[in-house]
Amino acid sequence: MQQAQGDLAPAQRGLEGALAIREKALGPNHPDTARNLRNLGRLMQARSKFADARIMLERALAIREKEFGANHPETAASLDDLCELRYRQNDLEGAQPLFERAVATGERAFGPDHLYTARSLNHLALVLESHNPAQAQRLYERALAIHERVDGPEHPDVATILTNLGKLLYNLGESSAARPLLERALAIRQKVLGPEHPDTVRSRENLADGWEWDAKENWRNVPAPNYKGKYLQLEFTVEDAGVFTTPWTATMTYGRGAGNWPETVIQ
Repeated sequence: MQQAQGDLAPAQRGLEGALAIREKALGPNHPDTARNLRNLGRLMQARSKFADARIMLERALAIREKEFGANHPETAASLDDLCELRYRQNDLEGAQPLFERAVATGERAFGPDHLYTARSLNHLALVLESHNPAQAQRLYERALAIHERVDGPEHPDVATILTNLGKLLYNLGESSAARPLLERALAIRQKVLGPEHPDTVRSRENLADGWEWDAKENWRNVPAPNYKGKYLQLEFTVEDAGVFTTPWTATMTYGRGAGNWPETVIQ
C-alpha cells in the first residue's frame, strides 16, 4: 500500500527491519532471506537507488543459485530482476549477457514457449536493437508468437510486443510492415485499456511519429530544381478518427545538402 501511494521510504525501513529479523532467525543464506533481499532490492530500484538495489538483488540471486540451482524458477526471477536493473541504468553492455543468460535460464526452467521466456526475449531484443536489429526483430517475432498463443491476440502484452516490433521496423525503413503492427497495438489498447489510458495515448503518438517519418521519406527525393532557397518547410495533416479526435498537423524544415533535395532535416 505504501508503495502504491508513492511513500516508499517507510516501506524501505520496514523491509530493512524484516530483513534483519530474517537474517538473525534464519541466517544470511536462507531462501526466505533471499525473498526479503529481492523485495528490498526492487523497492530500492523503484526509488532509483540503483547501487544499493544491485547489492540486494545480487545477494538474492547468489542465495537462490546455491539453494535451488541455476535453472530453478526462483533463480530465473532473480536474474530477471538484475536484467531490469541494468536496463534501467542504461547499462546495455552490462545488460546484454544477463539478458542472454535470462533467456537460456527461462527456456530450461519454464520451457521455450513460456511467458517468462517471452518476456526475456523481449528484453533482450530491446538491448540488441541498436547494434543487431535483425536479431532483435527475430526475438520480437518469437516473443509475439508466444504471447499470442498463451495470452490471446488482444492481450496488452501482445500490444507491447507489437509496438516494439513496429518501431524497430520503422527504424529499419520498413514502414509498410511497421504501420499495421502499430495500428493493431492501438486497437488492442483502445479496446482493453480504454482511449485515455497512458499506453493508448502512447500508441497514438507512435502512429503519429510513423506518419511523420513517412512524410519525410516521401519528400526526401522530390526534385525541386527551380527552388533556390536554403531551406524548405513542409506541412502535412493527418485525419483519422480512429486515432485522433482532431486532425494532427506537423511541420518539418529541410536544409539543402550536397545530394538530392531535400536532404538534411533541420528541425
